[in-house]
Amino acid sequence: MSVYFLYRSVDFTLVVKGLSSVNPLIYIATVMLSLVRNWLCGIRWELLHPVRSERLSRWFYFRLSMLSHLFNLIMPGALGGDIVKTVYAVGERTSNRLNDVIAVFVDRSIGLLSILLFGIFALTVMRVQLEIDFVYLLLLFVVSGGGALVFLNIQIVDWVERLLCKIKPLERIVTSGFEAWKNALGFYRVNLKLVFGSLALCIPIHLISFTIYYILSVHLGYNIDFLSIVFSVAIMWLITALPISVGGMGVRELSFVWLLGMFNIPSEQAVTLSLLAYINTLLISFISLPLLLDVKKKLDREEVANE
Repeated sequence: MSVYFLYRSVDFTLVVKGLSSVNPLIYIATVMLSLVRNWLCGIRWELLHPVRSERLSRWFYFRLSMLSHLFNLIMPGALGGDIVKTVYAVGERTSNRLNDVIAVFVDRSIGLLSILLFGIFALTVMRVQLEIDFVYLLLLFVVSGGGALVFLNIQIVDWVERLLCKIKPLERIVTSGFEAWKNALGFYRVNLKLVFGSLALCIPIHLISFTIYYILSVHLGYNIDFLSIVFSVAIMWLITALPISVGGMGVRELSFVWLLGMFNIPSEQAVTLSLLAYINTLLISFISLPLLLDVKKKLDREEVANE
C-alpha cells in the first residue's frame, strides 16, 4: 500500500535522475562510514553483555552487526535483523544463552532511546514549530520498543514475574528468564561506566548515520541543513522500527517525505535520499555475504562436534 501511494504521489523520473547522478565515489565514502558505524555498534553490544566472562570476540560482534543489515532486508520492520543476530549469538553457546538475548535487548533499547534524544535535541536547537506533538513522539518511542525500558525497575520486574508465574506451564521458563534479567540489572548497576560508555558510543554511531544522509544531500545539491536531517532521520528510524513492512520498504520513504516535507523539502528529494541510503544498506549487505558463510561453517562444525 505504501509503495503504491508513493508511486501515485511522487514523480519518479526526478528520483531516477537524482539516483543516476551520484558519483560512485560517494558510495565508497558512505560505505566506509557504515563499516566504522558497524564496528562501533559491535563494541556497544559487547559492552552491554551482562557477564564479562561470556563475551565473544569483537570480530564476532562486528560480523553479526554487519549481517543484521542483510536480514533487515527480508524481515519485518527495519530492526528484524536483530532477531537473526540474536539467534546466531545464542547458537554460539550451549548454556547461559539468555544473557545474549538480554544484551541485544538492552543494546536495542539504548539505541532507540539515544536516537529519540537526538531528534528532540535537533528540534529544540532549531526552535521551529512543526506539526508534530511531543506526546506522539513519546508514543512512537514506546511502541517502537523503548517502552521496554520500564523493565529497568526491579519492582515492575517482580510484579510482572509474579503475574506470569500464575500461568503454570510457563512458570519454569518465566522464573529462569527473570532471574537472568535481575542478574543483568545487578551487573548494570555495579558497572554504570559500561552503561554510560555504551550511551557515549551512540553519539558517533548516530552521527555517522546522519552524516551519510547529509553527504548525499550536499552531493545532490539539496538545500537541507544538518539539523533537519538529524530530526527527520531519527524519527524515521523509530517509525521503520515498527514491524509493519518488510525491511521498512515504503514506510521508510513515506516517513521521510512527511518529515522532510515539514522543512519544505520536495517529496522527490526526500524519496531520492531515502533510496540512496537504502542502496548503501544493500552494498553493506553484499559485503557481509561472505561473513554469513563464515558463521554458517562455524555453526555446522559445532553441530558435528556435538553429535
